[in-house]
Amino acid sequence: MTDKRRVALAIIVPGLLITGLAVSAIDVWLPPLAQHWLPEGTRLSLSGHIRPHAGRLSLPGIALQAGNCQALSVSGLSVGYRDHLWQWHASDVRLDTDCLATIPPSSSTTPEKTLAEWQALLPAGHWQADKLEILPRGQYAGSMSLTNQHQRQSLTYNSRDIQLSAVLDGRTLNLERLQFTPPGGAPPLTLQGSVGLAPEIGQWPEQGRLHGQLSLTGMTLTFNLHWQQQQGMLTVLTPESTAPLLQLPWTATPQQLEIQQGKWQWPFASQPLQGGIALQVTHWREGPEKSVISGRLNALTSGHGGKGNVVLSVGPGKLSLTDSALPLRLTGTANSPDLQFFAGLPAQLTGPLTGPEIRFLSGSLLRMRGQLLNTFQVDEARWPLAGVRLSVAGINGPLQAILQVHNRNSGRYRLQLAGQARDFWPDQGQWQWRYWGSGDLFPLKAAWDLQGTGDWQGQQITLKTLSTGFNQLRYGGVRVVSPRLRLTSPLVWARQADAPKLTAAFALTAGNTLFSYGGRLPALHLPFSVSGTSPRDFLYQARLSAGKLGPLALRGRWDGERLRGEAWWATQPLSVVEPLLPPDMKMKITGGNMRAQVAFSASAASGFRAGGHWVITDGSAWMPDNQIQGAAFSLPFRYQQQRWQLGYRQPVRLTIDRIVNQIGLSGVTASLQGFYPWSQKKPLRLSDVSLSVSGGRLSLAELRLPQRQAALLKADKINLSRLITALHPGKIAMSGLVSGELPLWVSDPHFIIRDGWVSNEGPLTLRVDKDMIDSITSNNMAAGVAIDWLRYMEIGRAQATLQLSSDGELMMKSTVQGTSRFSNHDQRVNLNYTHQENIFRLWESLNFGSNLESLLSQQLKYPRAEGNNNEKR
Repeated sequence: MTDKRRVALAIIVPGLLITGLAVSAIDVWLPPLAQHWLPEGTRLSLSGHIRPHAGRLSLPGIALQAGNCQALSVSGLSVGYRDHLWQWHASDVRLDTDCLATIPPSSSTTPEKTLAEWQALLPAGHWQADKLEILPRGQYAGSMSLTNQHQRQSLTYNSRDIQLSAVLDGRTLNLERLQFTPPGGAPPLTLQGSVGLAPEIGQWPEQGRLHGQLSLTGMTLTFNLHWQQQQGMLTVLTPESTAPLLQLPWTATPQQLEIQQGKWQWPFASQPLQGGIALQVTHWREGPEKSVISGRLNALTSGHGGKGNVVLSVGPGKLSLTDSALPLRLTGTANSPDLQFFAGLPAQLTGPLTGPEIRFLSGSLLRMRGQLLNTFQVDEARWPLAGVRLSVAGINGPLQAILQVHNRNSGRYRLQLAGQARDFWPDQGQWQWRYWGSGDLFPLKAAWDLQGTGDWQGQQITLKTLSTGFNQLRYGGVRVVSPRLRLTSPLVWARQADAPKLTAAFALTAGNTLFSYGGRLPALHLPFSVSGTSPRDFLYQARLSAGKLGPLALRGRWDGERLRGEAWWATQPLSVVEPLLPPDMKMKITGGNMRAQVAFSASAASGFRAGGHWVITDGSAWMPDNQIQGAAFSLPFRYQQQRWQLGYRQPVRLTIDRIVNQIGLSGVTASLQGFYPWSQKKPLRLSDVSLSVSGGRLSLAELRLPQRQAALLKADKINLSRLITALHPGKIAMSGLVSGELPLWVSDPHFIIRDGWVSNEGPLTLRVDKDMIDSITSNNMAAGVAIDWLRYMEIGRAQATLQLSSDGELMMKSTVQGTSRFSNHDQRVNLNYTHQENIFRLWESLNFGSNLESLLSQQLKYPRAEGNNNEKR
């Protein structure tokens, strides 16, 4: 080995040893060395050692302490060389800006470097951090990658809410993509463009052009920002709009950023809105913490009450990333086509800009008046908002509302609500309330009241109490005493998307329902329950009872558009409906059963529809002059568009075994089918009417309503002996059979019966009481001679025609031919008799014998002899 080699080896080996020792002890000597360049009050510390790993060097972790806080920490640091660039990598980098703010500024008088000088100082290389966290905005932590090569810097950043890709080439910043998702799940904001930076750091960029997109309430907004030197324009529009929604011309000086004569419009509301914007931001270059904001925005409206102008005044105050303090005041009048709003809302915006809070101050009041729902006139609606706080977290504070409305025809009402909210938004937080109200319902002559409590907590709405009702309901001939609806089990609506549920129980009660005709429905009780998924989708069950009437079981479903259901009325004694009958009928139901079933539906599109049947079996009733025995019918029906259809598959068949009265009726049958109210296309038909009376039969083939022809009532072989005996005339007796036809008119303005006739079926006999004849003879000799032939007469032919007017006047013309036995002689008798009387008054007395004496005395004439025969006329 030569001397030169020995000398070189002697120098290199110790140098390598010293270098290795220095590197291995870097955590010992580097912090004290760096302290000479660090600001006062800061301290650098390293953790770990340098060691090779997979072609890279793992470096110690770095921490920078500033007083009692840690301003910077880097862990998992390593370095390598690839593609002619140093590759720096850190697994976790944490930077605390609040801690950095405590470091005192440097007292160095070194002039500030230009942007080009800072770019020249940055070494070529690639820096990557798996997690970069900048406190106190730790929620935006993400991965970062920075490459510097050939005086060109490329930056990418990705987190849950921020995605950034940008390139700085000289003084041109190209923003390839910026996407920011605001807190609360709002739609993301995207931005692209380029900016020409000024030579000096901190100066306003000389020029720029940015464009981006933002989704707002399902609408995509496109905005463009461009400027040259100290002036620029911000424009916001939609892809479909021809005119900008927002247009803000601005100027910037070192002391103030100002917007003048800004314009906005919103053509998507029920009425187009527009207005102006003016805004000033002073000390804007000192950052948001020291900037002072003031300005105003107005909106022009028109409608109920004329034109309106509402103004939002802002500031002076600040918007801060940590603690905003910006006064707000909304004043003026806003008009819509039907409503008019009056605002006086002083407020304060506080909190960080990413999560601001608006607090309404004392005196905040929103009022409204106008037309509501095309039915009610709002006299006044008031929302006192003092103490209410509005933030991303929700609404906090007292929530109150007062509503006074009236309708000239229907009534006047007042409703109030008072509650307390804590971090409330729909389906989050809590809102507790109570409500009450009163009013007058003019058409029903009723006083109304309402009260209750409830809350909305998280995804569950609970109506805890409810009581509402009237002192009475009076309509037409009906009066309902004290109807009231109460909540008997809380209404609970769980609104979870995966398992929604709705449950509640109510009770509807009322006193007697009184009818003007004298009948009444006993006190009503209707408990019902609901269960389902929401107020638009639930099942219900109910049981209706009124005194002994019922129970009527109901069940069905509401699907948000249609109410459907079924009702069953189990078999009950027919006597339970007796209270519905008027007292002056003096009817007592003595037997029989009834039952019913109905299905129904109701909706705004098709109205109310129903169908079912009502059955009565073996019914019987007592009245002073009649007894009904064995009544029965089964009535299928439908109801739609305010019209009943009776017996829709086949006619309703009514049968009555017997009607016990003065005349005596039996075997009563009738069929009914059709519509009520009736029309020409939808008539009502009463057919196959038949009944037995006095040994004969009365029948009616068909009565059609409305009538096109007379309904023919036929009398077939009525036994006069039985009829006269039933009428108890006392002084007259007849025997034999008669028949007839009576054409009935129901809707004729002049006649009830027109061109009716009655005639005998075989011989008739007439016998008048002897005492009656003797009494007439003793009082009037001439009349006595004239009517002696009526003591006993055999009639061979008797025929009468009759007409009955609509006001009850009966006109009867009769012809009687027969033979009378008088003083042991037979005489032929021809009697022509005309009689006129009001039939309605005739029914007041059925004892014809008591009136016959005076009728004969007044109307019979002395008989006139004709030739040699013995004939009386």
